[in-house]
Amino acid sequence: MTMAQSVKKILGNKFLIQDFADGELQVGDQIEMFDKNYKVWGKARIEKIKKNQAIATVHEGQVTNGLSVKKLNETESESTPAPKGPSNFSVYYAKADFDYKEPGLMSITGDLSGFGVVYQYREAAHVTLEYESLSGNNGYDGQTQDGVPLQTRTEDKITNLRFSVGVPVIQLSRFIAVPYIGIGSRKWDDKLLGEGGYRREIQYTYAPAGLHAEVQVATFLSFFASGEYDYFISGKVNSHLSDADPLLPDIENKQKKGKGQRYSAGATLSMYNLFCRLHYFVRKWKIKDSEQVKTQISLGPFGVVELTFVEPANETKTTGIILEFGLNY
Repeated sequence: MTMAQSVKKILGNKFLIQDFADGELQVGDQIEMFDKNYKVWGKARIEKIKKNQAIATVHEGQVTNGLSVKKLNETESESTPAPKGPSNFSVYYAKADFDYKEPGLMSITGDLSGFGVVYQYREAAHVTLEYESLSGNNGYDGQTQDGVPLQTRTEDKITNLRFSVGVPVIQLSRFIAVPYIGIGSRKWDDKLLGEGGYRREIQYTYAPAGLHAEVQVATFLSFFASGEYDYFISGKVNSHLSDADPLLPDIENKQKKGKGQRYSAGATLSMYNLFCRLHYFVRKWKIKDSEQVKTQISLGPFGVVELTFVEPANETKTTGIILEFGLNY
């Protein structure tokens, strides 16, 4: 049985089939989609039906918009492999400008580069797990613990681990919008080089909440954009001050107030089960003064002195590009 339908690609290996008669297709049916010369051909399975619209997942061949549909009989379906899940895995390279400031005190500026890996599962809910590692050697412009002006270099490494879940609120044949929430962890290992240098480990735990939107403009091309607010849950800074002076203690300052933002936009090129994405991104953090830590140190015959340590309010801005390659399966 051959039917004349409107076949439109949604995202990845999912297609929308319209304009068929009631009862003509059922959930679980295996179908064949093709053009009149069979130059474009593919097999799919019906996943959902609502009124006279069906969503099919392609698991064999190449499918484009505007094809005819044929329902396969049981004999033909027996040899058809089970459809692959709507998952994708990708790796990417990132290059970014890094700008960190403690207003009136110091700044660290320069470049970061590194890699990331992403796993996504897109069905009723969109689940994303991402790991990223960026590093670089940057410029420091500030002062020593005694207030003496200092210009030197830093070694920096920032790792991000994120998990998010979203549910589409708009899902059309060529457009999808997905709000999402999640949990994230950001760790920055910062080493101040040279005389008087010391190490810091800065860690944030936060909850991202954002919106991702994507529009398909051709069979092989789509554009996307996302915006996100990062709710700051907690932070801590471990400063190894004893690296600079053995008389100084190592300090842990807790951070309780701050916020973050993320924005990105880009394009995706797709061919068969492969895709390539180019992103431009902006990430911002604004953190307030940490809690104070008071401690006493002994100066031998000169007695004991009490010191107060605080991690100053700071701002971070990272902007850059990501080149990503992935596989849908």
